[in-house]
Amino acid sequence: MTDFLKTEIQFLKGVGAARAEMLNKECGIFTFEDLLHYYPYRYVDRSHFDLISHLDATANYVQLKGRITSLQEMVSKNGSRLVATFYDGSGRLELVWFKGIKWLKANIKINEEIVVFGKPTAFNNKINITHPEMDTTANRAQNAPLEAIYSTTEQMRNRRFESKQFRQILQNLLQHEKWDVPEIFDAEFVKSNQLIPRAKAFKYIHHPPSQKHTMAAQRRFKFEELFFLQFPFIRAKLGRVEAKSGIIFKAESPLFQSFI
Repeated sequence: MTDFLKTEIQFLKGVGAARAEMLNKECGIFTFEDLLHYYPYRYVDRSHFDLISHLDATANYVQLKGRITSLQEMVSKNGSRLVATFYDGSGRLELVWFKGIKWLKANIKINEEIVVFGKPTAFNNKINITHPEMDTTANRAQNAPLEAIYSTTEQMRNRRFESKQFRQILQNLLQHEKWDVPEIFDAEFVKSNQLIPRAKAFKYIHHPPSQKHTMAAQRRFKFEELFFLQFPFIRAKLGRVEAKSGIIFKAESPLFQSFI
């Protein structure tokens, strides 16, 4: 393992000491290598947009393009929530947040076109999306159509660290000026087993240009896992074959050969 891979995660741009402590505790991520091995558990297709008028509470994750037309903080005996009205030209729905209200009120711009991503739910016979992921249309256009989704804990979500933040710090790692991920197999072995290089596999698993690239990266890491699971058994088998073969002596003397 190179010095680059052994670098402590706190030294990665976008992490720092506080986030590093959270990643240590919640995900077991201590180094750059740990972060690279924190694979996404699924991908979502962000190449198309849904319409509010076509949504219902049974829909899976959806992506919408539109504007927030109003924003209101609702206070009750159970706590506060921030409610925004989102309009996409086909209909309206509510976006709801229970955490990070102060930051959201300061940063949400009314009537600015944005992209919203989240899971629709029903409340009081109305469709809403709780804690949606938001981005500008310009940023969304620059991203790949397939987006990695990572496992996060409740503690991480409470601190507003979810898949989007994982993607950001991983992008910083993949573009690091000292990027150094060595190959663990020789070139002929990689070629004969039709594997992509290890460094490319890490980039494709976290930031795939297409489904084809994702599959190639997954195949590479599955091959590695199976190879190292089987390696001790292969080594033991070779050891048994060598022991069984014994030592072969060449008969040099004619007298010795007469007894053979």
